[in-house]
Amino acid sequence: MITKILAAVLMITMVSCVDDNKGKAADEQPAAATPDTNQTPEQGLKQCYASLTTNDTVVLSFVVADTMVTGDLLYQFNEKDRNTGSIKGVLKGDTLIADYSFMSEGIKSVRQVVFLKQGDEMIEGFGYVAEDKGRMFYKDLKTLTFDKSVILKSVNCDNVPSLQ
Repeated sequence: MITKILAAVLMITMVSCVDDNKGKAADEQPAAATPDTNQTPEQGLKQCYASLTTNDTVVLSFVVADTMVTGDLLYQFNEKDRNTGSIKGVLKGDTLIADYSFMSEGIKSVRQVVFLKQGDEMIEGFGYVAEDKGRMFYKDLKTLTFDKSVILKSVNCDNVPSLQ
């Protein structure tokens, strides 16, 4: 029962983030980005990306080994519960696809996250989600929108807030 309630709350949160662009003219709508499979990641080096504003903080740090990615992710949005956890996934070209395991309000959750690397930025993708056995995932990765609502800039790993 709690899983279904958590899934519903998470889905509503995700949809509310996606719907921020309603009402904009068609030429103002962000285009879906096409992944570039020719980029090569920096193997074995810890990479850190962050968005640090007055009210909100998002920090992503990870290491790439071959195409496998492991790391940590923190979301702390104004007037929302902080959640921090680990990511484990793959790097396909310039696209990071991972499961984010985190604790929020004392409940362990897992949801899929997708980030598109463009230059020195990682842009979070959003789309329609589904739930299977407590894991939230995107229904179709090809239809994700990288609308620049969450843009993380490359930063020195020594200068980011603690992920714990």
